[in-house]
Amino acid sequence: MNLPVVFMHTGYQDYLVHSMRQAQLWDNKVILLGDDSNKRTQEYVEHHLMSDYTDGTQKFSDSYQHMTSGNFEFELFCYNRWVILSNFAEQHSIEKLVYLDSDVATFCNFSDKEDLLDETNIARVCMMDNQANYRWCAAACISYWSRKGLNTFKQFLLEAYTKHVARLQEKWQYHQDHNKAGGVCDMTATYLFVKDNELSPLNKVLEDDSTFDQSMMSADNYFDNEYAMDSRGYKSLTFKDNIPYAYNTILN
Repeated sequence: MNLPVVFMHTGYQDYLVHSMRQAQLWDNKVILLGDDSNKRTQEYVEHHLMSDYTDGTQKFSDSYQHMTSGNFEFELFCYNRWVILSNFAEQHSIEKLVYLDSDVATFCNFSDKEDLLDETNIARVCMMDNQANYRWCAAACISYWSRKGLNTFKQFLLEAYTKHVARLQEKWQYHQDHNKAGGVCDMTATYLFVKDNELSPLNKVLEDDSTFDQSMMSADNYFDNEYAMDSRGYKSLTFKDNIPYAYNTILN
């Protein structure tokens, strides 16, 4: 099975094209959920308009409470993209997919690890082990989703600012009390979703010594200070046959 790899993006930027091309180099089927401004990419990827899959987004928007120092419109989109993605998978009867942020570089065929999804793990996202001091963050920048996982997450989000609002307010209060930037965003909701459903993280080192990396500009991944860094402030990588290798300081 060739899992569809889905990007979601508004506007047209060169880095989006680079990311999609990079995914295609590894024989992934690439889909872009976009808008009219990036419709030209349909020449080489499957393109759909996000505006055709918005059922439920208004319901979420009506309940949303802005509890973060981030931009209102951006934060709202980050939430609603999961509602849109769930609708898309449902309407096209897609049982499993991979979601990538627009700036993610691919070095694998994601179908090779589709067994990361099973009856227990209906979704797999990146989440660090250390969640002290209300970090409460899980990043779906690289993530595996079953249709059940997307539907369950969609329902969780539609109830986030009603049924789960007390937990979100608890985190927001911590930020206010300690004068910390940030607050509550879709990564907070994703963290609570992962905890409630007891999902395994995606970014631990796997049995074949591969891993999914959250950020090139941080030594962290699943653990704090997990990888060696270079003098520029990036993870120190060595390329062999076009595959990047990093040095894990914990596993040596």
